[in-house]
Amino acid sequence: MEFTHYSGFDKLPAIGDFVKFDKKVKVYTYRELMEKYKDCYYMGSTYDPIFTDYERIDFYGAERFARKEDVKKYSLQKWNKK
Repeated sequence: MEFTHYSGFDKLPAIGDFVKFDKKVKVYTYRELMEKYKDCYYMGSTYDPIFTDYERIDFYGAERFARKEDVKKYSLQKWNKK
């Protein structure tokens, strides 16, 4: 049996050599966020959860929204319409 993922000569591989973590980020359209936060928008409201908590990103050429924490953590490309 040959192990190609571990580093080091004549060493046993560690569990970290086999386990990989998938990075999943939930992206939304503007319409999906409006539906999700429809109760936050009313006459006299000063809190805008969409532009406070989310940031526009470029998702395969389309404008989508992702949480600001995910944009920073995974270095997602910000939306820049030309």
